[in-house]
Amino acid sequence: MVLFVPEATVFCTRVRKWGILLSFVTKTGVWHNRLTIDPTTRSKQMI
Repeated sequence: MVLFVPEATVFCTRVRKWGILLSFVTKTGVWHNRLTIDPTTRSKQMI
């Protein structure tokens, strides 16, 4: 079990980094799409 601890921590930090990156990309992507090519979602959110 001791051998798996460092690998697990590295894996967790890597997953956390990728999760933050993915959430950031999806947030900015959704925001960009909402501004440019999504009038339907914009009107839905206004209502």
